[in-house]
Amino acid sequence: NRPSALAALLAMLADGLTVRMIYAFQSPAAIAAAVARLDAAVVVMAEEDFTPEVRAVLAEKAIAGIALGAMTAHAVPGFEQGAPRPDPTDAPQVEILTSGTTGPPKPFPIPHSVIAGFVQNQGMTMIEDPDEPPFLMSFPIGNISGVYSVAASLLRGKRVVLLDRFSVVAWRDFVVRYRPKAGGAPPAAVAMIVDADLPPQDLSSLKVFSTG
Repeated sequence: NRPSALAALLAMLADGLTVRMIYAFQSPAAIAAAVARLDAAVVVMAEEDFTPEVRAVLAEKAIAGIALGAMTAHAVPGFEQGAPRPDPTDAPQVEILTSGTTGPPKPFPIPHSVIAGFVQNQGMTMIEDPDEPPFLMSFPIGNISGVYSVAASLLRGKRVVLLDRFSVVAWRDFVVRYRPKAGGAPPAAVAMIVDADLPPQDLSSLKVFSTG
């Protein structure tokens, strides 16, 4: 969850491109194998993920590479252009991965139109209230909660606070600073918050908390 990754995803959605996610928390060999399976036109990853294993796959399959720094993006030297791929016949979509709790993670495509419908059906105003707290983005950008949260927040001009990954300390600091009325987190994070035994006054602004 870095600003450059957020900007890259938004640009690809705005351009109507199909995006296929791979897990970043894998060994270099596993990431390289995932890149080889997808055989996409371009790979967009953090700079440190362009390992020798990944570069070998890019060279073999003529795939272009774009490296993301904390606040930057640049073409990977030697991989500025890839071989053309046929245009996808399906409508543009974001292909996320299932959790893999019952077997290997499986790709799950979400058409752009479904994401747009989700945002429109929230009944949210498209003008952001400057007094409203920002959205705490601790979900990974590459999963379904992350994609929907990014789209819903930024399409209405809402400020976003990015966490690279969830921590109770960062979550508590956010609540104390911005005093939101509503919050949410996955069950594992809820357990971490409860176990931390935070002072009730730190959480007194919260009226609603959702999980799932």
